[in-house]
Amino acid sequence: MHPFGFLIIALTTAAFSLNANATASSSQKIIQKLMQPTASGTLKRTYSVKEVLDNHDIRRHLSQVDIDTIVFRSNSAQIKPKDYGKLQDIAQALRIILSHNPREYFLIEGHTDAPGNKNYNKKLSYLRASTVKQILVRGYGIPADHLAVAGYGEEFLKIKVRRKEPRNRRVTFRRITAALVPQTAARHVPGSFMPALKKRTTLPFMPPSVKSPFARHQVKPAAKPKPLTPFAPRLIVRPALPFVPPNSAKPF
Repeated sequence: MHPFGFLIIALTTAAFSLNANATASSSQKIIQKLMQPTASGTLKRTYSVKEVLDNHDIRRHLSQVDIDTIVFRSNSAQIKPKDYGKLQDIAQALRIILSHNPREYFLIEGHTDAPGNKNYNKKLSYLRASTVKQILVRGYGIPADHLAVAGYGEEFLKIKVRRKEPRNRRVTFRRITAALVPQTAARHVPGSFMPALKKRTTLPFMPPSVKSPFARHQVKPAAKPKPLTPFAPRLIVRPALPFVPPNSAKPF
């Protein structure tokens, strides 16, 4: 059994205990794919989030799973509300993994098919990944700090054709924990992360010692100064003593 064997067994067992139906079975398969250990020697060192997002040679060594249940329409990044439930399996899998280890982090990759302008396709694929993240955070309570998003346009076609192909309009989840610099808070990477949600959601408790590499630096508000009280020196009044000439004897 490989080093993560017991962890995978524990995670898949938890998946079955949540729901005794087909959803648990689907979540189990996703967990098994995402928790596959990275082969030793493939990653020469640990990397920043930006390095992982920008370098396919790093990402290709990390475990991934394609979400085939969501197929985007051509030239669209929208998901119909009736299709939100199709993300239940991946949401349940992420929730189980994070409940066992709150230091896990994932990348949502957006993709398009080949037709169209490359720059436009890259922006469109980013919006698709952002839409999926938004549903997972708002609808399923997945911690936003554990999900990065990136759009790669038509660069990584699943079906190698230049025509319209629905199977290329997809999102991919990749577990990037093994590649990240531990305990390093990365700054916001322009064009790689979803803008902050206007409505804050209640997220599961995370121990203060766990720092997310996706967390942005926030400036704490300055503490209100305490009101100043006027300084009044305390005067000590001593009783007056009778005058005694220097050469005379003291009466006491």
